[in-house]
Amino acid sequence: MDASRPRVILLNGVSSAGKSSIARALQETLDGLYFFVEFDGFLGMAPARYKSDAVLWSAHQARIMTAYGTALLAYLDCGLNLILDNVLPCGSHLLSRLTCILSPYEVYFVAVHCPLVELESRELRRGDRPVGQARLQFMSYGVHEHGHYDLQLDTSRFGPVEAAAHIKQRVESGPAPEAFAALRAEDAWIEGRRMAADGDDQRDSRISGRSMRA
Repeated sequence: MDASRPRVILLNGVSSAGKSSIARALQETLDGLYFFVEFDGFLGMAPARYKSDAVLWSAHQARIMTAYGTALLAYLDCGLNLILDNVLPCGSHLLSRLTCILSPYEVYFVAVHCPLVELESRELRRGDRPVGQARLQFMSYGVHEHGHYDLQLDTSRFGPVEAAAHIKQRVESGPAPEAFAALRAEDAWIEGRRMAADGDDQRDSRISGRSMRA
């Protein structure tokens, strides 16, 4: 493992699975400096009316996601390690973007699982999420369907500190990550088939000199 390259730990799971709590525990547990770039916090900088209005959101979504990718690269280009939390459905544009723009870095892709009954109980206790959001994501989003992870954790069995300890052991003592490379290879194959079908060769834009699908 190249110690000079910044690391990325990407936590993927549905709402209320415990990603943010694990991320904060990781910051206290891991050796070195890790910035937690919370996806909800990034989106929280946008006016509330844009997030609640589907037409407004659709009009600006591409630029917002481009800004998110650019922001991540700014941290990494400064040599800073990152912890990210996302809800990444299988086949989503954001997952494809991340596998592309983060390809030069060591990305540990971690599944954060939790049974639906526990998700719904947490959602009610938290009171800061729309009731039913966890169920919708759990039942419909296919967040873990791709199956490629470097580590998988069930937060109904592990609290944030214990989960962070498992991730620390994997990141600092385990083999090099492989999940993102596998996802990127699959995405390239699927995109190649699509390109062959429709003849469209204008699929890439640029972010900080790196290829990123629009």
